[in-house]
Amino acid sequence: MDLLDKVVKQIKEKDMIRDGERLIAAVSGGADSSCLLHILSRIRRNNIIRFDLICVHVHHGIRGRSADDDSKYVERLCTELDIECRIKYVDAAGFAQNEHLSLEDAARRLRYRALEEESDGNTKIAIAHNMDDNAETLLMNLFRGSGVRGLKGISRIRSDIIRPMLTIPRKDIEQYLNERGIEWRTDETNADTAYTRNALRNELIPYVKKNINRMIIMMFLCMVVYNLGHPGTPDLIQMRGWKKSISGEFLAFMSTAMFISSPYLGALADRFGMKRIFVLMPFFYGIAQLVFGFVTSLPIIFLARIIAGFVSGGTFAVAFGYVSQLSEKEEKAKNIAKISSAIVIGGAIGQKIGGIVATADPRYSFGLQFICGGILSLFILVFMREIVNRREAVKELGNASNIKDNKSLNPFSTFRYIKELDGFSKFFCLIIFLSGIGIYSYASALNYFFKFYEKVSADTIGTFVMCSSLLAFLGTAFFLEKLLKRFKEKIIHKVMIFTGIILMSFIFFRVKSGTTPYFIMAAYTMTYEIVRSLGNTIIARRYVENQGKILGVVSAADSLGNAVGSFLSGHLLAFNPFLPFIANIGIMAVVLILIKNFSRVFLINSD
Repeated sequence: MDLLDKVVKQIKEKDMIRDGERLIAAVSGGADSSCLLHILSRIRRNNIIRFDLICVHVHHGIRGRSADDDSKYVERLCTELDIECRIKYVDAAGFAQNEHLSLEDAARRLRYRALEEESDGNTKIAIAHNMDDNAETLLMNLFRGSGVRGLKGISRIRSDIIRPMLTIPRKDIEQYLNERGIEWRTDETNADTAYTRNALRNELIPYVKKNINRMIIMMFLCMVVYNLGHPGTPDLIQMRGWKKSISGEFLAFMSTAMFISSPYLGALADRFGMKRIFVLMPFFYGIAQLVFGFVTSLPIIFLARIIAGFVSGGTFAVAFGYVSQLSEKEEKAKNIAKISSAIVIGGAIGQKIGGIVATADPRYSFGLQFICGGILSLFILVFMREIVNRREAVKELGNASNIKDNKSLNPFSTFRYIKELDGFSKFFCLIIFLSGIGIYSYASALNYFFKFYEKVSADTIGTFVMCSSLLAFLGTAFFLEKLLKRFKEKIIHKVMIFTGIILMSFIFFRVKSGTTPYFIMAAYTMTYEIVRSLGNTIIARRYVENQGKILGVVSAADSLGNAVGSFLSGHLLAFNPFLPFIANIGIMAVVLILIKNFSRVFLINSD
């Protein structure tokens, strides 16, 4: 899609410009604003949208001759495009001194004041902010200590100000200009890292992009450690003589803690830095698992389950939030897919290793978790570097008082954020919640079904889970990619749910006949991983801003569904080994019916 088409799409989707309106284009002479002016000129010239267009350039009274040359360039560009040009002169340095502002802030305020002076009340002001600018603003907000609310970034529409290129990366803008031989002016102060935004643009963001890969490696190692104990848990339950239904209760307590912790630890990471929070998680998870494996008191064990869930939920929230916030739009899906792959592969390897260790004694796998959790925390402490020195960032940016705001740390803040979603997203959060119940009514019972009714070893359980997880990974990585090139996400989502129902029905009848079709179970694992992945993506793609907050809500809905599904699974399994299969079929059938009959209604009402 041509850049013109992308911008037109953004304008029409958000109803930014209407026929007959007057539009002011703010043009500095840089690549972004020059590109915007050129595209707006093409839209008007081709009668795609009919509007009056003028250009306003603000001369800040700094940079001497270079600034004069910028003004001349803008006048020349307007002449070529047959657009009226108005030059506004302001004294940014004097204003900064009088108002005790930074030169950067003073120039910004005067620039918007000058633009508003040219507006007659019925005029839209077009600003050339792009996706990279939004990322920089988001980071500045976070470093001010704004917490989860800082994830809002730049709004596409605010009063009479519109930003038609906010979803366009800077590299696409420069490519557009180069292809048409359009030159632009470069502000030499953009290279001066004394300015906070320039430091973020030129030093921090490239640094962060490199460190996304480090986060992916860390999540892989975390998942290896976090999954070591799962294959041995059925053996531990049998060793202690506990009731079979307690397996679901353990998982329910853990999932509930994950539900609570996702927004809470995500906000803490925003406030105190990702590393400071992330480094503690494997260590505390290891302690919780050591208690689970070697302590016999059920109240203490349930407390350990809560701690383990709290830590693991926070791990996902911090990791996905980090990658989502700091990825360009076209790279976001790819980076999230990478970290999801690391989670799947790490979990698969952890299950296999844990199964081998648990064959000798199930408690050994939990002891290994404690040892490896401590080692991993030390590894993160040594090799994982913080994005920035937060103390220095807060000092430079000011507004340190925001650090003391505790509202963003409310562990039940997710409920408040749900109100901010549109109707379709609320509906789809319900779908994700119900899907979590259906998927986990089966998935939570699987290891215990193998142990209690198929009578297989922990090593065999670990091998099966590893193979099915790797199949799910390969299917998601390659099969899903091919599907997305041909079909819409919502269509694939429904088809995968239907396929999962068919596979689960086949599994149920085959199991009942006495032969366990392991390969079909593995195929079903692939379908529900695709369903979960697409559920997250469908909602996230509806929002340019507030990505971290939205993903936190989605994660919380999934975790709450997991908690309900796990609790249901344990009790169904104790009553009849085949009931979790039946529950999965019934719940996912309800999910499919709801999507088929009601999603369009909510989508129309939202739009």
